Amino acid sequence: MLQDVSVRSWMIESGRALIECILCAAERNIAEFRSAFSRMIDFVNEPNNWPKIEEELKTRGVSSKRRGCTVFFKAVVLPNHFNVNQV
Repeated sequence: MLQDVSVRSWMIESGRALIECILCAAERNIAEFRSAFSRMIDFVNEPNNWPKIEEELKTRGVSSKRRGCTVFFKAVVLPNHFNVNQV
C-alpha cells in the first residue's frame, strides 16, 4: 500500500497539514515550517541519502531489532528502497 505514489503523497500532505494546523493553533508562523518540511521531503526522496538516514536511525536505536519502527520508516520514507514482501 505505501509503495503507491498516491498513498505516499496523501501521507506527506496529511502530515504537513496536521502539523500546520497545530502550529496555527499555537499562533505560530508556518512559513518557516513549510520551507523546512519541503527540504526534508526532498532530502528523504533522494536515494543517495538513504544510507545516511539509515545509519543515523541505527545510532538512535532504530534497527532491525525494532522491526515495527524500521518497517514503518522504510515503507513511508524510503519506499523505493524497501520491498514490503521482505517484512
